[in-house]
Amino acid sequence: MITPLQAHREKLGQRQRHVAVAVGIDPSHYRRVELALVQASPELANRIAKYFGNAITRDQILYPQDYAAAPLRAPRARQLQAAG
Repeated sequence: MITPLQAHREKLGQRQRHVAVAVGIDPSHYRRVELALVQASPELANRIAKYFGNAITRDQILYPQDYAAAPLRAPRARQLQAAG
């Protein structure tokens, strides 16, 4: 699952470490929040949203499963070519 937070950060070309330091948390904790392995606190979600200029919402950070993009799939022709 690609979370809205991960998609937005990657779209901007930023590194997880840079965002983590900017919002005042350990990079490993940021990574877990971004991958939805742990839920951010509401206060942390607000800080992250503010860092991104509120282009991503607090709810998108707190409830990524409700907003997550479907995993990208290769076109059918490529799948067949790879299998054959």
